[in-house]
Amino acid sequence: MFRKGTVLKCAVVNDVVYSNGNTIFINWKAVNNSQLKNRMKYCKYEVIWRPYNKKRHHNFFMFKNESKEFVDRIDISNEFIRVKCYTGGGLDVYTNFFSFVHLKADVEDRCEKNAIKFANTRQEQLNVLMMGIDSIARNNMLRYMKATWKYLVNTHNAIDLLGYNKVADNTFPNIVPMTAGKFENELPRKESLRWPPMDNFNFIWNNYSAKGYRTFYAEDHPNIATFDWRKSGFNIPSGDYFNRPLSVAIEKIKRFGIPITIVYMGEQKLI
Repeated sequence: MFRKGTVLKCAVVNDVVYSNGNTIFINWKAVNNSQLKNRMKYCKYEVIWRPYNKKRHHNFFMFKNESKEFVDRIDISNEFIRVKCYTGGGLDVYTNFFSFVHLKADVEDRCEKNAIKFANTRQEQLNVLMMGIDSIARNNMLRYMKATWKYLVNTHNAIDLLGYNKVADNTFPNIVPMTAGKFENELPRKESLRWPPMDNFNFIWNNYSAKGYRTFYAEDHPNIATFDWRKSGFNIPSGDYFNRPLSVAIEKIKRFGIPITIVYMGEQKLI
């Protein structure tokens, strides 16, 4: 039933545009060693925007605030951006996406107040990372993802939830009990086929948020995300930091066949 897969060998290619800290750089050496030599002349970036504290459709995002041309480096103060590079005649020849983590004043204020209220201390609390790898049993992870397993357990002292068991088929009916303490059928439904958004449920990350934590929620495939596949997702982002606008933007660009590379960059520790 199971066969060992082949080892993936990815070509090492220097990025034409890369990030270091909160700054974007153009790597002209890489440009001159690529098919873009003598073609690419400058770049611009656009902000990928969705308000994190206002209601919007779960697939909502906007490209806005296009920057001026830059030919060397530029500092970024936004969370998500799309970089496009152009020929001298204005033809776009390269697209790249970047993600940054910047402190948000209202989030920091809430965290400080709640941390003092519940922990009576200003000291930094433990970071908590919950990571799920879907569509693989624990035993098969031990068989086929040995390096990943060793890295998580030996390097990061990860806690294996040995007492966790599935309660139904597919992702959603299993994630809901683990994160909200409810069965799937306890979530409210409308008479139509469309579900109401998930904003009003008390998920585990809301408990962390209320006790002074910054929260971050991310999934790797927006079209089949746990709370979005045939559902309405979150009208208000479920975490202080929320990667769905970036993911939706990338998938939209991919549908048009535009080649892209993706870079994730963060400087602050989050849960």
